[in-house]
Amino acid sequence: MPIASDIQKPDVGEFITLFDLDTTMLGGGVYHFVQAILTQNEVARWRGNAYTPIDIEAEGFEVSGQGTLPTPKLRISNVNKAMSAAIIGFGDLLGSHVTRWRTLKKYFDNGSTPDPNAHFPTDLYVVQRKSAHNKHLIEWELSSVLDYEGQKLPRRQILRDTCTHFYRYWTGTGFSYAKATCPYSGVNYWNAKGESTTGAFDRCGRRLSDCKLRFPDGPLPTSAFPGVSRTRIY
Repeated sequence: MPIASDIQKPDVGEFITLFDLDTTMLGGGVYHFVQAILTQNEVARWRGNAYTPIDIEAEGFEVSGQGTLPTPKLRISNVNKAMSAAIIGFGDLLGSHVTRWRTLKKYFDNGSTPDPNAHFPTDLYVVQRKSAHNKHLIEWELSSVLDYEGQKLPRRQILRDTCTHFYRYWTGTGFSYAKATCPYSGVNYWNAKGESTTGAFDRCGRRLSDCKLRFPDGPLPTSAFPGVSRTRIY
């Protein structure tokens, strides 16, 4: 790995930290940021991605060795409202993934020795909570993707009569499937009671009967567990 030998040299070069903010699981896109002062406010290009220069600050990534995982904080400038639309549209970005990359500037796509694979071990975190939001900055608290403390197995709740798929919704001019996980895209409409209606009032009641209305020929894509408690073992 080139970076392992390069960092042993007297002249290491410019050390750069970059951030990827992945909101695709919320229906958004992937945002790429780099500290503006490190690139003289110029876009940084690495691994085929364009990293937008912005005032960004992160702390708390250090691993203490005390058995607890770090819970870093990420702050980003809100002066130009760059993330306002995403925050409003995707619930403060809670649950999105933050990847911290650490590399040398010479490995950029336009650097002296371009190399998309030359970097220190990546740090992957999940946005846990928005802890500050004002006209100057936005701050999030992050948690490691390896932090499973307090979670129960099985993680998914088993429901017999309730489907947990996200259903499409009417926008006024058509249906949005941005967050939909239910595969139904037909032109027959029913309300939450299972009654025939128009597209504007199309709702799924999340029952097995609602799934059968939309998929009369099967198989049914319900995420419920209709067979639960059907059999008793004595």
